[in-house]
Amino acid sequence: GIKFQEGAFERLSKLQEVLSLSDIEGDLEISSTVTEFWCNTALAVMNDAIAKTKSPDRAWSIIEKRQKELFLQDSSMKKLLTQITIQSLGTMLEKTRLFADVGNQAATVNGLNDLIEAKNICKEVLTHGGWKEFDDFEATIFDPNDTSSACGFLSPSVRYNMHRLYFYRSISKGDAGKKKVSDETMAKLQEVQKILGVPESEINFEYKQYFGPDLQK
Repeated sequence: GIKFQEGAFERLSKLQEVLSLSDIEGDLEISSTVTEFWCNTALAVMNDAIAKTKSPDRAWSIIEKRQKELFLQDSSMKKLLTQITIQSLGTMLEKTRLFADVGNQAATVNGLNDLIEAKNICKEVLTHGGWKEFDDFEATIFDPNDTSSACGFLSPSVRYNMHRLYFYRSISKGDAGKKKVSDETMAKLQEVQKILGVPESEINFEYKQYFGPDLQK
């Protein structure tokens, strides 16, 4: 891939001094030049990690190496990695949405399960950076109030419907034929809730509206 030649950073620093550019201005100039090259690498590597053809450790080492080759600052990389992760996971959610739109419950559940797994892989990759911005990964990537997030591009009604389909599929019958959700399934439902940005008020309404007192959590 494209990278700066040896000694390029020192020459750029000298030019920055001659042009009386601040460090921030200098970093912005470098960032604007190399962003596309770095993003191409990072997006491909993140998708490889999701596809399990690269481990999260290996994915991060490639991303970090490319950052050093292109002199990209952490501040720029954090923003770009957020956008790349949103793009990768948002694309998966959009594909799953198509199944939900036609009421395909099984495919919707499978798609959301795949998304949970992909989300956890991306989270593992990004934890290598040690950045506090990703401490609450779901809130950063799946903000329902941000139309550019991995779920915010979907309307609330679409997101709630997807959750409802997943919920229906999670119900089983316990003793005396009463409906229930297992602890393992409830944990997944909570992850789906975060991915889809569904508020507690909607969850409680859903439970009471469709299953009443028979539901056992």
